[in-house]
Amino acid sequence: MDHPTWPRLQALFGMNPVTAFLSVGWSQRRARQTVMRNWVLNSAYASELKQRLQPDPDTSEGKSSKESNRDSHLFLPHPLATREDHELIKDPRWIIPETWPRPRYSRSQKQMIEVSWLDRVRAPFQSLFRNWRFGWQGVFPTATLLVPVGGIMWFAWRMGWNNSFNKGYEQAPIGPVTSFIGIGLFIWFWSHIPMAQACQAASGEWKRFYKWKLIRKLIWIQPMRYLGLLALYLLLAAPVMMVESAPGLITSGKSKLEFLTASEAVNFLRNLHFAALFFIIFPAFAWLKKLAAKLYSDAVLFGIGSGKIKLEDLSPWEVETIEALGLEGLKKSPESPWWNKLVRFAGLAGSHVVYRISIALIGFGLIGATFYIPQFIGYQPFPRWVNPVLIQLPWYHRLPGPLKEAWQMEKLEKATISEPESEPESTDDEPVG
Repeated sequence: MDHPTWPRLQALFGMNPVTAFLSVGWSQRRARQTVMRNWVLNSAYASELKQRLQPDPDTSEGKSSKESNRDSHLFLPHPLATREDHELIKDPRWIIPETWPRPRYSRSQKQMIEVSWLDRVRAPFQSLFRNWRFGWQGVFPTATLLVPVGGIMWFAWRMGWNNSFNKGYEQAPIGPVTSFIGIGLFIWFWSHIPMAQACQAASGEWKRFYKWKLIRKLIWIQPMRYLGLLALYLLLAAPVMMVESAPGLITSGKSKLEFLTASEAVNFLRNLHFAALFFIIFPAFAWLKKLAAKLYSDAVLFGIGSGKIKLEDLSPWEVETIEALGLEGLKKSPESPWWNKLVRFAGLAGSHVVYRISIALIGFGLIGATFYIPQFIGYQPFPRWVNPVLIQLPWYHRLPGPLKEAWQMEKLEKATISEPESEPESTDDEPVG
C-alpha cells in the first residue's frame, strides 16, 4: 500500500481532515519531482535519466531499471547527487523513505558525514513526516486566500435567504453585492493559484506562493496552455458536483430513498464518499497538481531562454539546480500547437481582454459547480464553502446534520431495546401476626 504505483489507495486519508494533509504533502512532493524530472530531461543528463526510468530486459521478474538502480545516485551533478535532492528522481512514497540514510559528502565541511542515530530512528517514517510537513505548507497559503473568500460567499448566501424569509427589503442589496464581491475575488485568486502552488512546490518554500509578479510572468509565457489547465478544473468539477449533491437525496427522517433506514443511509454515504475519493477527487487533485508543475517547469525554461525570467527571480534551490544542469543558457521557445497558431492568427492570443473573459466564464462555471448548485440541491455547511476539494484540501466526508440526529436516535433506540428489562424486586415479607 506504500508502493508508489498505487497512490490512489491512499485516498482513504481524505475521509479525515487531519490525514488529508498527507495527501496534499504527497501531491506537493510529486509536483516537485515533476519539475525536477522535466529540467533533467532538458539537460545533458536526459539520456541517463531515461535509461534509468525505462524497463531493463536484463533484470529478473520484470523489474525496471528504476528499481534495480534505486541505490545509485552518482549520475547527477552536485547538488543533485545528495540524498535529499536525489529522492526527487524517485517516486515519492507515503510512509517509508525513498532512499534509506547513508553516509554523504558535505561540500561545506569537505568530508563524509556518517548517519546519526536520530536519522536511523526516523528513517522508517521519513516519507510520512515529509508528507505531513509539505501538506501543512501546501494548504496554509491557499487557505489564506480561499477561506476569507469562501466566507464572503457563504455570508452572501445566508443573507439572501434571510432576506427572502424575513422580507427585509431595505437590506436586499447586501446579499447580491457581497456575493459578486466574493465571486470576483475567487476568480482572481483561483486564476493564479495553480501556478502559485507549483511555484511553492518546486522551491519547497511556502512564501514563494505569494510571488505574484513572477507568477503572472510565468502565466503569460504560455497563456493558452494555462487556460486549458483552468478549463480542466471546470471539467473535473462536474463529477465532484454530482457526488456532493448526493447527500441532498437523503434528508431528515423523510428520505427520497425511502427504502433506507438512517444506518443504511449513513453506510451508503460513507461508501459513496470513499468511492468518490478513490476514483475522482484524489486522482484529479494529484493530476492537476502534476500538470501545473509541468507548465511551471516549462515556463521557467522558456522564460530564462527568452530573457523574460531572471535567475534572481527564482529560489536558491532552483537557481542551484538550473546551474548544475547547465540550463541557464538554454534557448527554448514555447511549443506552438495548431490551435495556438490558429488563435494567434486570428489576433486573439495576445489579447488580455479575451483571455480574462475566458477565465471569468470558466471561473463562473467552476463556482456554480463547486458551491451554488450543490447548495441548491442540498444544504452545504460552512467548511464546504471555504474548502474547494480540487484546489485546497482533498477532504470529503460529510453527513447531513438531520441524518446524524436520526442515526443517533436510531442507535439509541436499538441500545434501549437490546437492554433486558429489569424485573421488579419481589417482596417476601409476610405479615407479622
